[in-house]
Amino acid sequence: VYEDVKHLAESLSVIYSGVAMGRIFGTTLKPEAALAFFAELNRDAVAKAELSKEEALQYLRKQEVAVERFKEGMNLVECEGCALGFAKRIGNRCNNLFPNSLRILMNDK
Repeated sequence: VYEDVKHLAESLSVIYSGVAMGRIFGTTLKPEAALAFFAELNRDAVAKAELSKEEALQYLRKQEVAVERFKEGMNLVECEGCALGFAKRIGNRCNNLFPNSLRILMNDK
């Protein structure tokens, strides 16, 4: 296996390597969306918001999702145990951190 990986590393150009954790704003980390999909992410290190399929579609469209579904602070958003991204609850509102460039634009189900 090592020889295979070595051969690939010598033959291919690496465009992007690793997963960015995010950016620090003051004392708060705003996580990168890709971090939610990282296989080694410790999912117990952050609060989780489990959404129904309908709520997950709202999240992926960057529409409002009931704030009660989220704990205060940063939340890993999941549907059926699959990570979708992050959201941050601040009091009685919730910031959807799903990237605009990836949001679902069509309202069809």
